[in-house]
Amino acid sequence: MKCIEDANGCLRRSLLSTAVSALVLFLAIACHGGGYLHWESSAFLLNYTAERPLLQIIFDPLRNDWGLYQCRELSYFFDYLDANIIYFLLKQGIVCFVSPISVMLMLFCIWLQQYAGRRLFPRIPERFFIFYALALALYPAFTEVIFFRSSKLLAAAGLGILIFGSALRRLKDSGFWGRKAVICSGAVLAVLADRQGVFFVTAFTGILAVMQFMKFSYTQKDIVRVCAGVVFAGIAANVLLVPLLIRAINGYFPDFSYQADFKITCSALFQAVEFVFANIGNAFCGIDSKGAAVCGGVILSSILMLLLRNSRRIPLYAVCGMFAVLTVCAWMMVSRHALIMDEGVIFSGYFTPSMMIFSFFLFAAVERLPEKLRKLSILLPLAVVVLRLMPYFTPEKLFHEDKYQVIYQNATPKFEHAVKNPGCEYRKFLMPYRLELLLEKLNGRR
Repeated sequence: MKCIEDANGCLRRSLLSTAVSALVLFLAIACHGGGYLHWESSAFLLNYTAERPLLQIIFDPLRNDWGLYQCRELSYFFDYLDANIIYFLLKQGIVCFVSPISVMLMLFCIWLQQYAGRRLFPRIPERFFIFYALALALYPAFTEVIFFRSSKLLAAAGLGILIFGSALRRLKDSGFWGRKAVICSGAVLAVLADRQGVFFVTAFTGILAVMQFMKFSYTQKDIVRVCAGVVFAGIAANVLLVPLLIRAINGYFPDFSYQADFKITCSALFQAVEFVFANIGNAFCGIDSKGAAVCGGVILSSILMLLLRNSRRIPLYAVCGMFAVLTVCAWMMVSRHALIMDEGVIFSGYFTPSMMIFSFFLFAAVERLPEKLRKLSILLPLAVVVLRLMPYFTPEKLFHEDKYQVIYQNATPKFEHAVKNPGCEYRKFLMPYRLELLLEKLNGRR
């Protein structure tokens, strides 16, 4: 009975902290003035609001991904919802380029971490979880949620369900979380949302299989079977099912060349390590400069040392394996798309799926601290919250110029004026061509 009461209490506290985080997130988004339209997103708005059948829009990587087939049509569906919500607001004269799907997914990820963290790691102070939720709500990759792709956050949500849900199965009162359907849904969501999801679910399955082989009592064979089945089904969908659907619906076969476009080098490996360290430092120290990698390395080393103190619950090789997986994933991303190491891109949404994995091990490490240090552990997320709030008191630091989006950033006020004044001569504003096409479309439907 006590377990059920604890579960209900954790649920109430997690919902409360998530509600507070939602308020903070909305206030932070409001301070950014509704965001701006990313240059790729301007094409999304035109693609996803075209007068075509839904299936033709969704199963069309040629338009949705510039021909770079990645079998993430599920994310296209959520992008379609996003685009149509934003387009509906534009038709009402409301210019807001914040992604509602991203906001909902982010709040779900916060709630999941809050609930599962309290259930799995009861010795962690309550205030730690509260400040941790606020720190995530103020994470720049989420407060500046311009309308963009939903794939990374969808994969993060799926991985969160998979990892935290698998751990919750160990509790005697696991109830809903004990069902295979929950684990399966998390794996399916991650695999169909993004290629990162495929990679991480595959790695997760492999590590659990090794743990099962080593006879760790809490490893569940059915989790391995379910995840392996999802991975093989995802491969079949990628290679056969989705291409056939694209052919049947839109009349062409997708190009697979991008999926094999890797140039693995040692320099890319060093960049991948820097990417992981820097993003950990940025997420958990609030640093967005070169010092982020140093801080991330210190945090990662500290977590490994703490988990080494008690490797019975989580084998050390499993911990090292997961962090190696994060590095390999980053290595593959850097090898394919070196631009993610650029100062204006490195701290974007690419690291979001990894954050769900890293958070689990962070909670496990904090719980292994001595009691006095556990009480002081709240200083880490509290420091992040303070650092994240500081730019809001100095607007000139809050609104930074993105060198890749500067044209669209500068054009957004002009676009907003044209939306609110349909009869104006918007062509004299010299906006990007896609914005002019969008205005033409809006003016034709009013």
